[in-house]
Amino acid sequence: MPFQRLRVTYRNTSCSERPGASLGRVWADSFEAAGLALARPEGSKRARVETAPPLPQHATGEAELVDVLLGAPVDPAEAVRRLTTRLPRGLEALHAEEIGERLPSLNASTRAARYRAIFRPDQAPDDLGHRVERLLGLPMLDWEELRGERLRRFDLRALVYDLALHEEDGCAVLEMRLALSQEGAGRPASVVAALGIGAPDCLVRTAIEVERPLIAIRAWRERGRFA
Repeated sequence: MPFQRLRVTYRNTSCSERPGASLGRVWADSFEAAGLALARPEGSKRARVETAPPLPQHATGEAELVDVLLGAPVDPAEAVRRLTTRLPRGLEALHAEEIGERLPSLNASTRAARYRAIFRPDQAPDDLGHRVERLLGLPMLDWEELRGERLRRFDLRALVYDLALHEEDGCAVLEMRLALSQEGAGRPASVVAALGIGAPDCLVRTAIEVERPLIAIRAWRERGRFA
C-alpha cells in the first residue's frame, strides 16, 4: 500500500501549554477522527507525526508546520477540509502539500523563523531604534542562558539574521528573523533581553523557513510518486 507524506501549514492561536509531544498526539488524533488513516511502516506501532520546533512560551503561530505520513493517498485540499471540524479550538489547518517520504525530516529542514513582537507605548523606550541598530552592528554578542539546569554560553548575534522596527497604531513592532535549526536557534526572549526591554505585549511566530530540495521534490513527483 502506498504511503503519502503531507506537510500541513496551520494557525495556532492557543497560548496554552502544549509540549511538542502532546501537540503531535493532538494532530494524530485529529487525522484519525477525520478518517485519514495514519501509516505505521514496517510493523511500527507509532504513527509518523512530526511537528516543527515548539512555539516560545505565550506566543501564537500564524504558519506552523506538521508532517504526517498517511496510509493511503488523499487530495491535500480534501485533507484540510476534513480536518476543519476535527481540530481542537485554537488550531486551524490552512493548506497542505505532498512531500516525498524519503526527503529530509521537517526538523532537519528548518532554517529560520520570523517573529513579530508588539510593545505598548509604555513598554518601548524612546531609543529602541538605536538599540536595534547597535545590536545589528555588533560583530558578535557573547551571551549566557540557563536552559533547564545547564548554563549555555554562545554568540547570540550569530543567531539574529535580521531585525526591523516600525510603528503601528502607536505601538512599537519589532520584526525578527532568527535562526531555527538543529545547529542553533535564536529565542525572541533573548533578543528582547539583549535590547534591554521587557517582554512584549504580544508575540507571534509569523513564518517558519524550511530548506526545500526542489530538485528532489520534482524528481519524486515525476518519477517516484507512490511507487
